[in-house]
Amino acid sequence: MIRALLLLMALCCGGTATARPITVTSGEHEGFTRLVFDFGTPVDWRLGRSADGYEMTIGGATPAYDLRGIFNLIGRSRLAAVWPDPQTGNLRLGIACACHALPFEFRPGIVVIDLRDGPPPKGSSFELALEGGPAPDLAAPGIVRPRARPATATKPYDWLDLALNAPEETAAPSLHINDTAGLAPLRDILLQQLSRGAAQGVVDMIQPSTAPGGARLPDFASAQVRIAGGPEMAMGPAGSVRPELGAEGQACVADERLAFAQWGTDAPVAVQWGPAMSGLTGEFDRTEPEALARAIRFLLFLGFGAEVRQALAAFAQQGEEADLWRELALILDGAPVEGAVLVGQMACDGPTALWSFLAQPRIAPGEIVNAAAVRLAFSELPLHLRRHLGPPLAERFLALGDTESARAVQDAILRAGEEQGGEIALMQADLAAQTGDSAAAEAHIRSLIDQPGPETADAMTALVELRARQGLPVDPAMVPALEASLAERAGTDAAPTFRRALTLARAASGDPAGAFAALPETPDVEPVLWLLLAGLGTDGQLLDLAILPQGATPSATVATREALARRLMDLGFADAAALWLAAAQTADPLLQARVDLARDDPRAALRNLAGRQDSEAQSLRLEALNRLGAAADAAATLRSTGQDEDATRTLARAGDWASVADSAPSTWQILAQDALRPPAEPAAAEGPLANGHRLTEAASSTRAAVSALLAETPLPGIAAP
Repeated sequence: MIRALLLLMALCCGGTATARPITVTSGEHEGFTRLVFDFGTPVDWRLGRSADGYEMTIGGATPAYDLRGIFNLIGRSRLAAVWPDPQTGNLRLGIACACHALPFEFRPGIVVIDLRDGPPPKGSSFELALEGGPAPDLAAPGIVRPRARPATATKPYDWLDLALNAPEETAAPSLHINDTAGLAPLRDILLQQLSRGAAQGVVDMIQPSTAPGGARLPDFASAQVRIAGGPEMAMGPAGSVRPELGAEGQACVADERLAFAQWGTDAPVAVQWGPAMSGLTGEFDRTEPEALARAIRFLLFLGFGAEVRQALAAFAQQGEEADLWRELALILDGAPVEGAVLVGQMACDGPTALWSFLAQPRIAPGEIVNAAAVRLAFSELPLHLRRHLGPPLAERFLALGDTESARAVQDAILRAGEEQGGEIALMQADLAAQTGDSAAAEAHIRSLIDQPGPETADAMTALVELRARQGLPVDPAMVPALEASLAERAGTDAAPTFRRALTLARAASGDPAGAFAALPETPDVEPVLWLLLAGLGTDGQLLDLAILPQGATPSATVATREALARRLMDLGFADAAALWLAAAQTADPLLQARVDLARDDPRAALRNLAGRQDSEAQSLRLEALNRLGAAADAAATLRSTGQDEDATRTLARAGDWASVADSAPSTWQILAQDALRPPAEPAAAEGPLANGHRLTEAASSTRAAVSALLAETPLPGIAAP
């Protein structure tokens, strides 16, 4: 019945069951309750008042919400209830306090709603309805008024007595309800809901045994149900046990069905094999189900996935348990899992979270993974299974960015203290690289290369990937070794990995042209190739490969684009550098200004330098202002940094003698005053000789000022007189 109910719920909610449920977490703080919604991607959200609190709507497709644990850490003093509106799909928040909602976007894709005590801020837009109008009136609770006591009391309706003691053939009893206390509406609702629950199999009606002095406590927190003074009834879910549910509502696989540690011992396999594989058939060659189950579980304990599938096919086993074994066998062999038993189990609390995590071909962003349950289940596996499953499990955690869980997987393997295989060393190298310890990662990889073995070829690809992503060179001898390894794996699933490593090895060993020629086969390595060209390529290789035609859109990081543009600028190719910076939205403004000045665009350079006050920016700004002839602005820029003499000299070069005369006292000021002084009119009483003496004296003064200026700032090739 439970499965039928879950199937019915899945059919009714089919529109949202396939969408990723939005994770909702909660927390209680002093003065406010916080709800956090992780949408994964930026969303268009709005919050407004409703009759029972607040309502949030999301633009576009209506999302599904994971509300299972929202009240695990908070009470109901502020948030009374939360539910999706069945009509609109909007999320409704029922408020149980004199408080207000204050939402904000923590970062794109994460919306936070705080329910804070007290009245809302004046003019808060969140106190309006979603349509923008005034807030709707809060729904007032109905007032229950007592009814008049009837003149004669009727016998209370006792449905249990009628069900147990009614004659076999009798008319349906009439419903008589004692309305003495005015509780008829409440009893009607309880009877209706309990009857519906019993009919659907959700509720079991049982009569508990009573002890002297009163009824015993029921097994469930629902306490007890009492109707009109009738016998006490215990209420609980059908079957008396509530199964653990996954993130999508399906029942989780029971722990005992995945108890790998109990399916074998530490004894030698030869000792365990006979008892585990005996008695598979009985009389008339009929299969013994218990013996076959014991044998298959033992094979799973050993990690023999192919043998398990063969046994299931040989004995024609079908059913849910056989499907589970078949999926476990595929996981052990590293093969794609085709089945539905372990789908959607990653959020469960038991070991099924581990096997569901390993069964998924890829984990989509935002999927719920119970990492703690996965780590616990992995640590309980036998050591040989930990070594076998640890590398792919750690790789999945690293792909999700969960380095803590990946390290826990590594520790669960290494704590045995025995010699580890090459796959474990590669796992350690991958974890070290993900956590930023490139030196340790390279040490693990080189230990495999220095001691040739089955993992040597994989270690070479890992070493090339590690060094190439850091922009470091690799040994040219790696190229022929990888070519041979690729030829051996042609047509296999490993071929793309080796082809990618070969392309990177060519670029990192001095052959970027050969690497770019192979780019159509491995297009995803293009950003790394440009990184290697920027750091390791010669000037000739740079000019051959990095001068792009107009409209080209190379795939490279911002840092790589800046490095290529800087090298092209140093070589005098400003237009080529501008093409590399054009697609970098956050390029270095100083570099962009250098490119603008090299392309004779001082106005663009000034726009890129706006707000920058460091010395390099000031130098570039002065160059741009001088090219524009803005001597006054250039002088103001120099004075803002305390370079008054340079400011005066800039004004003098521009011939702005009036501004020079108003500047601080200096030799330039004397010259400016002389230049601005109007020529004196010859006095009538003086003769030509007196006027000549006066002009000679003025010229001598100017000559002395010029000599002093030249002494202060000697110019190349000009000696002071």
